[in-house]
Amino acid sequence: MGRDNLVERLAVEAQEQYRIFNQKFVVTNRNPMLGVKVPNMRAIAREISSGDWRAFLQEYGFYGEDREQLCSKAWFEEIMIIGMVINLANMLPDERLHLVSQFVPLIDNWAVCDVFCGGAKWVEEPGRGPKASLRVPREVVWNFLQGYMLGDEERGLSGRKEFEIRFGVVMMMSYFLCEEYLERVFDVLAKVHFGDYYVDMGVAWCLATARAKFDAQTQAFVAGAGLPAGVVKKYEQKVRDSLRIRK
Repeated sequence: MGRDNLVERLAVEAQEQYRIFNQKFVVTNRNPMLGVKVPNMRAIAREISSGDWRAFLQEYGFYGEDREQLCSKAWFEEIMIIGMVINLANMLPDERLHLVSQFVPLIDNWAVCDVFCGGAKWVEEPGRGPKASLRVPREVVWNFLQGYMLGDEERGLSGRKEFEIRFGVVMMMSYFLCEEYLERVFDVLAKVHFGDYYVDMGVAWCLATARAKFDAQTQAFVAGAGLPAGVVKKYEQKVRDSLRIRK
């Protein structure tokens, strides 16, 4: 499916009332919204990922240098589908991480960030994800994420961009809240650059999720980490709202 065909398909599936509703919750700084629901976008992405998905991505400048310029003219739904295709297509780990590194700078809202992270089933985990040869080892993913959250001069990442940090935090929440990584997650959460709304909310969400899985350890961390008061307040609100945490 080429880009022109995709835009035509999206225009057919767009719903004006849904666009008006969704724009109240999803603020995009760059890409205007058509109003297509996520399940419809996933169906399109599955169709693309089962065909010549590399040619599809090349139309948006992936594997090249003009990616951000081309994608700045795309619809919100196109960016969503690009992320879904990167998650769904069969490819080896090196290519996957290369494409993810090209995609992350395109994220400028919480919806693209969180839908992409939730769909990253290629992260190696016991009993889930694609076949073994296509999974990215967990430790490799962990090391890959650090540059987004804490900065990495060697990779040229500042670690200071709001949605790059949120990407790292939501990925940690989704795939690394386990005994093996819990203390390392806490160590990173204590060091991220706070002050941006969507970073602070991402950290609060991650901590509330950790609280549901590791109650005592999470409470001890929050009590002693010296987190900003605003982050702790958001975390406490998410704990109160959660159905997974004993009150």
